Amino acid sequence: MRRNVKFPALMAARPPKHKNPKIAVCAFDTVVDLAEVSPSEFPVAIVTEHGTSKTEYRFAGGKLYRSCHTDVDRFIERHQRQFIDSRRGNYVTGHIVRGMYRDVKNINDYAEDKFWPKSALHLLKSGMNSEWQDVRDIVEHSPNLDLWGEWQRKLPEIKHMQFLVGNPDQRLARYERMTQEAFNAFRVMDGHVWAETHEPCYVAQMLPEGIGHLMIGNVESYVRNDDTSPERTWWNHLDNRVFSAADHADVVEQMTQYARPVTPIEVIIPEALSANIAALEIDRCARLLAETVAETISKRSRGSNDNLRLPSTRCAAAWTELMTFTEGYDPFAGVPEEVEDRIAEMLDSVEACAADADLILDRDRPSIRRHLEDWGDRAVDLGFGEERSMRR
Repeated sequence: MRRNVKFPALMAARPPKHKNPKIAVCAFDTVVDLAEVSPSEFPVAIVTEHGTSKTEYRFAGGKLYRSCHTDVDRFIERHQRQFIDSRRGNYVTGHIVRGMYRDVKNINDYAEDKFWPKSALHLLKSGMNSEWQDVRDIVEHSPNLDLWGEWQRKLPEIKHMQFLVGNPDQRLARYERMTQEAFNAFRVMDGHVWAETHEPCYVAQMLPEGIGHLMIGNVESYVRNDDTSPERTWWNHLDNRVFSAADHADVVEQMTQYARPVTPIEVIIPEALSANIAALEIDRCARLLAETVAETISKRSRGSNDNLRLPSTRCAAAWTELMTFTEGYDPFAGVPEEVEDRIAEMLDSVEACAADADLILDRDRPSIRRHLEDWGDRAVDLGFGEERSMRR
């Protein structure tokens, strides 16, 4: 199913009636292909219940999909209104627009002549209402922008536009390809749209005597990148542990007497549960540890020069190595076994230097070591030992 849609782009351009090039927020047209599937090739794989409502997860090509609760026409209509909006309600191209803002957020915007339209930086940061005049101007006038003029040779000399140096055709093609790839993550069945998603899972609050609270989460929360929502979720607490939907019976058996079991996740196609949660839990521990140390170092740097304390050489090396290592792989493609050694070295380096004790709080260290021990062999562990104490 082919449809004509708009896509956003951040370009160096010379607007009509302007002498000099600007950093321009643009809107262009492209054609996307929404894959259509039949119910027989798009079977229900998992069903979750929340009160009286049910959510179906369908399975195709080794991936799970969840309903967008809209038909194709409304889906496209909504995209045409929101395609250049940086807010999270734009779940097709919103990540592209937020990436555009990250490219320019450090540019001084007091000189409005750097951008087209003048309010572009504000629009990228706060979101774009399609009814605003500046947004209508972007849609209307983008086809008339000069993207390939002689002024291109001057770009390397314009400091705030140096990141735009290069072939404009290639840059435009990249944004078009990103938009087409975003639409590739959707399927259409019986005229309704389904979005690619990760599998549901159980998130358990761990207490010394067993599981005190159990809720349904989603493996999608393991995704950590520049576009990750800043809200804190179960991901940020190692007192929470994640179990596959296939482990429901064993998890419920470990619940405390006062806890209420949640409605089981109904698994119809076991092959749809493909996440290696044990490995993802080790990865979560590593990334959370790296972020915790980074936050503390940042707080130190904001103090007065008289009280500024740099971490020891060993701690700095361990943290740098942990950060660099976790940035070098995709946890969904596989978590290297060496990550456990990086976690252990970070803990050991902090405990070896009294001056760096604040990098990881005393109350947090047992939880981190326990998490490392529980999942270090990359196997599901439903055992309960020492008291869990990592709180934020």
